[in-house]
Amino acid sequence: NEDCCFAIENMVLMAESLGLSSCIIRDICWAIDKSNQERFGIPKEYSCFMSISIGYASAKNKNKKQLDYSKVNYLK
Repeated sequence: NEDCCFAIENMVLMAESLGLSSCIIRDICWAIDKSNQERFGIPKEYSCFMSISIGYASAKNKNKKQLDYSKVNYLK
């Protein structure tokens, strides 16, 4: 499961670097069971752990908070 999480994190970061938005969707896996995997093009030997939606946001968040680096602690 950890490998899946690392892969998803990298996909989300890559999407952002390409100017795309993304959303990790954990709770959709209940809908993707063995009976409908073919519909989604998922091989039978695979199982759903997480999914991601990637695309263009309809609007950019103009109120996006910036990280206040004065409140970040660094360990050396």
